Amino acid sequence: MDAAFTLAPERPNLKVNAVAFIEHNFLLTGHGCGLRQLATALGGIHVEKARRLVRQLAKEGRILRFPGVPRGLLPIGEFERALQLLREAGYVVNPARMEIAAPPVTDSPLLVPIALHYIPDIEFDVGVDHGNDEGG
Repeated sequence: MDAAFTLAPERPNLKVNAVAFIEHNFLLTGHGCGLRQLATALGGIHVEKARRLVRQLAKEGRILRFPGVPRGLLPIGEFERALQLLREAGYVVNPARMEIAAPPVTDSPLLVPIALHYIPDIEFDVGVDHGNDEGG
């Protein structure tokens, strides 16, 4: 699996190669890769250097990183794009805890008020004949 991925001159730096390997590995296996696996694919760099690189890539939003999870390095894909769209729509998204909260109701548009016509108070029995039904 690692042999199919090679460092390429068209990918000029370590960051670009790291993202390319994480994407390549995900397409091949359907799951993320580990830190040691990434370090080996990047020409056998030291694991600590790979760790710093991964932190930086995750901070820049170029990969997904789940610390403490085996094979916790994933490419940004449809999943992250969907979360981004939810955030733009006002949802509160916490992917680490797998939680999505709907936007507050107070942010929704208000209904258009109904136009009411003012009817003044009517005084009864003050010189106005209301048509007495008692036949009188």
